[in-house]
Amino acid sequence: AHPVQVAGFMMDQFEVTRADWEKVATWSQSHGYDIPIILRFNKPPYVVPQDHPAIAVSWYDAVKWCNARSEMEGRRPVYFTDTAATAVYRTGEQDLVSANVNWAGDGYRLPTESEWERASRGGLEGKRFPWGDEDADLRSNSWNFQLFTGRAPDEEFPYTERVGYFDGTQPGGMPNMQNGYGLHDMSANAWEWVWDRMSDYTADKQYDPKGPDAGSNQRLQRGGSWWNYTDQATNFQRLPFPPNGSDDYGMIGFRCVRGLHPNE
Repeated sequence: AHPVQVAGFMMDQFEVTRADWEKVATWSQSHGYDIPIILRFNKPPYVVPQDHPAIAVSWYDAVKWCNARSEMEGRRPVYFTDTAATAVYRTGEQDLVSANVNWAGDGYRLPTESEWERASRGGLEGKRFPWGDEDADLRSNSWNFQLFTGRAPDEEFPYTERVGYFDGTQPGGMPNMQNGYGLHDMSANAWEWVWDRMSDYTADKQYDPKGPDAGSNQRLQRGGSWWNYTDQATNFQRLPFPPNGSDDYGMIGFRCVRGLHPNE
């Protein structure tokens, strides 16, 4: 066990979709960013539908996208290339550390690993999945190759599903799988980037941990994907990956969080 306490925050109900990605990325191109509009699986022969998660996203581009979304919505971005919070991170591959982040800001960012896990659990302690300990079959988009199309029959794209697919409206008695906090797809569909570098857990109680600033050059993903068996789509499974990883199989996406602020 690794006891952790985290402050309150707000999280996107769904993974960032292709439509979300392209809207912000298009805006960003005329505002000093180098975020690609078209991702690897958004062009033939594999065309991700607009309401599926944006996949094949590098950690660097996900972080810059969070900044661009903040600026597009009139918020102050939280990621900077300096520790004085004067140079907004908009281009290149910057190996950011905790001091490069305005954690108290109202802009969008990736969740920390601890924030992600708290959100995934949805108020349930000690459970394997966001909905409890029950088997994940028919509850999440895991291990979904074409030969398993009967489980999650969206034929537009053979791997991911539209975000929130398991909302209780599908035929066959599939339940609504949003968790206790109203979040969808915390288990499977797409791996989700978090802020932290890969490191071992500590046994000491921690408050709002951000992970180390040095050590591993890999950042963490959480939640599993369509590629993985259900035992990798749990609340606690972690996967280190290079932050500039190309994601050859279209498994990696993300969602954003923001800090809690008055009147929100």
